[in-house]
Amino acid sequence: MKKIGILLILIIILVSCSSDEAVATGDVDYFGNWELTKMSSAFTPAISFSNALEWKESYDFNENGTFTKTRLRDNKSITVSGTYVVTKTPNEIQFELTYEKDNDIIGSCSAEPKEILFINSSKKLFSTWQNCDGPDLEYEKVK
Repeated sequence: MKKIGILLILIIILVSCSSDEAVATGDVDYFGNWELTKMSSAFTPAISFSNALEWKESYDFNENGTFTKTRLRDNKSITVSGTYVVTKTPNEIQFELTYEKDNDIIGSCSAEPKEILFINSSKKLFSTWQNCDGPDLEYEKVK
């Protein structure tokens, strides 16, 4: 029984110490511009990449806790802005964006003018809009 207990403790220690995702998200520089590169619908399996997207979109995160979001669709550009709060976990960096006012380009499951985004170990930015049947959106940082 003692051997099983020690073995169990060793396994727990090894698993908890071997998380590469903590290192992967810890070194992400998220300030700057992120552009939409991939979009898929919750209802169809089709995936669109940057050259065939329904719209162009980007987020620009400033170091002072403010951001702007810009969408270009049908030759019309809309830009909205607000503030954001970052929460870091071992597996991801989460952003809660709060807009100054409501707008149609806010991709959210909430009635409030807010969005939740995250960066995981792939170092790409993802929307959570797909959780309520919105499109699955993926962004990459512009170098």
